[in-house]
Amino acid sequence: MFIGSTRYDHFSPRSVIILSREALLKNTELPSFLKYLIFICNLCGSCDVRCPAKIKITETIKVLRNQVLAQDASAAVV
Repeated sequence: MFIGSTRYDHFSPRSVIILSREALLKNTELPSFLKYLIFICNLCGSCDVRCPAKIKITETIKVLRNQVLAQDASAAVV
């Protein structure tokens, strides 16, 4: 999730998960910057190894990607 010296450096994997959870609990669409962060993850698994709570972050990112794609597909149909 860390992509060098861009404006999104401060979004750790934990931040992405928390922000996504908040949007999903409120039943709102994810903001575009959060969608971008979800899709720039290269699913390397480094987060999973480093997570002290042993949360499977890459699996969570995959689920979030699928939800974003499903939302975008349903919006295109309407």
